[in-house]
Amino acid sequence: MAAGGKRIVSDRVEWITIADPATAAAALQNGEVDWLELPLPDRVPTLRQNRNVAVDIQDPLGNIGTLFFNHLSPPFNDVRARRAILMAINQADYMRAYVGDDKMLEPLPGIFTPGTPLYTEEGGEILKGARNLDAAKRLLAESNCAGEPVISCAGEPVISMAAQDLANHKVWGDLTADLLTRLGVKVRYAAVDWGTVVARRAQKSPAAGTFSTRVSMVSTAWTPPTSFFAPMATKRSSDDRTSPKSKPRSQPGTMP
Repeated sequence: MAAGGKRIVSDRVEWITIADPATAAAALQNGEVDWLELPLPDRVPTLRQNRNVAVDIQDPLGNIGTLFFNHLSPPFNDVRARRAILMAINQADYMRAYVGDDKMLEPLPGIFTPGTPLYTEEGGEILKGARNLDAAKRLLAESNCAGEPVISCAGEPVISMAAQDLANHKVWGDLTADLLTRLGVKVRYAAVDWGTVVARRAQKSPAAGTFSTRVSMVSTAWTPPTSFFAPMATKRSSDDRTSPKSKPRSQPGTMP
């Protein structure tokens, strides 16, 4: 974002935060705002039907939903526990739960972003093929919590954290807590606001109320597990209402 020339397209940009996605979509349709960064996928069909609104893809490389492990604390400081989750997790389930449309998602069995020069699926075999929960359970049993339901090894449940005020984070957090439970993991699901996620992820010790797993969304310059193409919507100006490729009147910002 820092490289290249900067083209001025507006004298002034007013950034308005609207927490409720339905209210934000309605504000765009009513002309109260000019641009909406990330409409919920289930709102996109309605927005497309409005002749005064143009819907397009922000970035053809997509955005990446990521499951982070806390490598500093049990049980996920043991690589076998992390590999067990990779054996069981289904990337398509996560994307369909939020995006819904298979045309808007792409499984990502690799480290780098598809469509970029460095993309390779080398090392991504564990994410391919049918998911194997039984094998994942056996590998968890061999990890540093062997012989008991997988907990933090200090008598406390695994903390699975997600931001409940961000729709994609929340649905992915729900899926993660369910997956861990099905694998026999004792889970405490921490569905909190994004500000709390930011504060807790910086803590190093589980005693400080941090996390064992958390979900997030990052740009395509980061690491997978899977990507989806984020829609954006903008109000058409009076001279481009017949154009299917209307451009946003202000540029997109960063996303959590």
